[in-house]
Amino acid sequence: MGKKFKKFLEFVVDKIWTINLTTFATVALGAFLLVPIDLYVFPLMDTKFETLAIGLALAISGSIAEWRGYAPRFLKIPIWLYGMGVSLIGLFPAWSWAGILIPTGGVLGLAVLILLILYIQETLAWNRARALPKNSEGERPG
Repeated sequence: MGKKFKKFLEFVVDKIWTINLTTFATVALGAFLLVPIDLYVFPLMDTKFETLAIGLALAISGSIAEWRGYAPRFLKIPIWLYGMGVSLIGLFPAWSWAGILIPTGGVLGLAVLILLILYIQETLAWNRARALPKNSEGERPG
């Protein structure tokens, strides 16, 4: 093997290709959440909500794993993010373009709202810091 190929292979293994055991456990947890619901409560796998159900199961199981402190990743992307993407894809057959655009707009609107709140908090903190009196050395406390 050439040196360049060996370097490239090390780069792919170290930086790009990341699958850990928690990824497999998280996907299995998603299946364990979905299969009993499909068999005993409501048959989801025979309807147009199949992709939506799989995406939600991935998102829920990935969120639970992240919340418990594990980091299930596939190609450096969290499993819950894959679940959200699959859920959006699953909304298209059910509600056409509105099924994709409305949730995407809601998520983007929520992100803008969070950024706006953080900006206001930071501005208020800077204004409070500037209003503090200077001490004898010309420095503000804190």
